[in-house]
Amino acid sequence: MIEEITLRNFLSVKDEEKFNFTASMEKPKKEYSFMKWYEEMNKKKILKALFLVGNNATGKSNFLQAISMLSN
Repeated sequence: MIEEITLRNFLSVKDEEKFNFTASMEKPKKEYSFMKWYEEMNKKKILKALFLVGNNATGKSNFLQAISMLSN
């Protein structure tokens, strides 16, 4: 599993940008406590799912393209 990705000089990302996939240590709200939204590896909570949200032209597609390149 991926814990963190750092992009630099990739398409629209010129400066260094870090994307972290580790979950916070806070407990979920009571109504969501039944969901297992992370996978524990080496005592770290790695998120199972993410939402990629942002304004138009902020690099969301470029980020996904970088992820895609890792899988090749």
